[in-house]
Amino acid sequence: MTSIEDYELIRLIGQGGFAQVFAGRSRKGGTVPTTDEIAIKRIDKVKILENGLMSKVESEIRLHQQCNHPGIVACLDSFEDTGYFYMVLELAPQGNLFQLLRSVGKRSLSGGYTGLLVGQVRIIMTQLVAAVAYLHSMGVIHRDIKLSNVLVEFDFENNDHEDGRESVRNGCPNWGALVITRAFLCDFGLATQVIY
Repeated sequence: MTSIEDYELIRLIGQGGFAQVFAGRSRKGGTVPTTDEIAIKRIDKVKILENGLMSKVESEIRLHQQCNHPGIVACLDSFEDTGYFYMVLELAPQGNLFQLLRSVGKRSLSGGYTGLLVGQVRIIMTQLVAAVAYLHSMGVIHRDIKLSNVLVEFDFENNDHEDGRESVRNGCPNWGALVITRAFLCDFGLATQVIY
């Protein structure tokens, strides 16, 4: 039987009213390799009982375990002890869409504002629409899609010339263009399943 002793909590990466999310690692392997960093959501049972939310949390865990789609953060394991429910989730080390937009939304050297390009937004929206369509096909309504609940993975395209010269765009070195590789949903705390 799985317990929190099977995992190492490395650092706090998020906190809400009833839960904390830690970056962690498996100590024993099994369904979660020991080399992979993971996210561990720890939900306080006392707080959810005081607020009458036990059935909501149980529903969140059950719905998340049923999902298997690249547009939805993977639930790798779940268990509980006397004080907490735990969900072992895929980690998104590059953060969420809100954080990404804040970092690319800074004032550029040329005086204008930078941001995501139409092609980048198209990739994000295509992946999110596919994830929502998958959820709806299962009768699940997420009910909390917002920038901080969209996790992202990205890379930078290398635009240097083969001879070592740097590309220059608008008078500034162009070290690489942001390439969105994945956008996926997390946090099913407000999700509900509709039976047709």
